[in-house]
Amino acid sequence: MKMPAFAKTIRFRLTIWYVGLLLLFIIIFIIGLNITMSNTVSAIQRSENPTAGRPLTQVEIVHLVRSENLVLLRNYSLIGIASLLILAAGGSYLLSGRMLRPINRVTSLASRISHTNLKERINYQGPEDEVKRLADTFDVMLGRLDAAFESQKQFI
Repeated sequence: MKMPAFAKTIRFRLTIWYVGLLLLFIIIFIIGLNITMSNTVSAIQRSENPTAGRPLTQVEIVHLVRSENLVLLRNYSLIGIASLLILAAGGSYLLSGRMLRPINRVTSLASRISHTNLKERINYQGPEDEVKRLADTFDVMLGRLDAAFESQKQFI
């Protein structure tokens, strides 16, 4: 099965990785939040009785549990979202560095080429994506530039 042209681009691959990374962090966050909230029921049952001596009615227990759960849920959500943002930023930074490594390779090869060695080429071997097209275009440009220098030398 042939992949569509857009699926070979760096943009598409980065998007897939970022979505996958974010989905993983969201799943971890939801699982952690559920585990934490399930552990709070026993903590609420051990909390002090605010009515000083008389037993709580079912309605009071429900309101107490609900209000304490909402406070805990808000606090855990804020902590989780902040952690999620930090993890996503760090993961995205590392992932971007890995995905952009071929561009650094092409850049270092291109910076070695000068007017004295125009016969050298990048000859990038990789997937058919933006980096490959850029390297191939740069090789073609070097060929034209070399031919122009040669014709100028012959003219002189």
